[in-house]
Amino acid sequence: LPSIKELQVAIRDEHSQFSEEDHGNIADAALGLTIHEATVAVRLAVQRHGSSINEISSDVWKTRAEQLKNSGLAVVNDPQETFDSIGGAYRFKRWFEARLHCFSSAYRRSGRPPLKGVLFVGPYGSGKSALTRAIANRLRMRYIEIDIGKVLGMFVGQSEMQMRQLLSLINALKPCVVRFDEIAHQLSGHESSGHTDSGVQSRILAQLLTWMEEGSDGAFIVGSTNEPWKLPPHIVRAGRFDAVWYLPLPGEDALLEIVDIHISKYASDLNWTKSD
Repeated sequence: LPSIKELQVAIRDEHSQFSEEDHGNIADAALGLTIHEATVAVRLAVQRHGSSINEISSDVWKTRAEQLKNSGLAVVNDPQETFDSIGGAYRFKRWFEARLHCFSSAYRRSGRPPLKGVLFVGPYGSGKSALTRAIANRLRMRYIEIDIGKVLGMFVGQSEMQMRQLLSLINALKPCVVRFDEIAHQLSGHESSGHTDSGVQSRILAQLLTWMEEGSDGAFIVGSTNEPWKLPPHIVRAGRFDAVWYLPLPGEDALLEIVDIHISKYASDLNWTKSD
């Protein structure tokens, strides 16, 4: 996939009426598309919106998100959730806020190892998905949802090729937050892979683990599961994730906060306080 500089050159060649900064903003919105897909998306956006860069960039971004969704490899979203809109998870929020400096350019230049990601463990409905989207919003990063099951193909070598395309796509969209929802289910079957699918799932898992170890710099990985005992041991060993967080069902204080958040959102005229 083309880099942002290559996209910028292609866009500048066709739309020289825009400034260099505008070319960069549009190219940033087109990351994850091929040169041909990007130039077509920009042409259509310019026809619709004229010289409005914000609307052109937004239109190109929506085109990219839709094409990635249709490909089945990834879903790119623009999350609106914030930590303030999610009740509970107080200890995790404090832990994360205390490490925000690890995402700064000065920290990266220092040569210290970056944060790789976290694994959320807990029952359904405990806020794992919402917290992941809030992380992306807090970091002002792209948010990508991955379903490894959709990588599997019916032809020999197709699954491995699509896994390489997926990792290449993530690398093109960095910096980003990558979410593997129910990661234990997505990686299920790796134990018997050599007998049931000629080792395809084992090779896909090996590609993912190698990328997590060596090539994931710039991508903050968030896995979630309610069945951690089904995870392969080599994906939770030290070095894959920075921390494993248990998110239980909310206690009384978190429930009060959740009710307060939803009342203020949907019934702001209701005269209610947490003490009620």
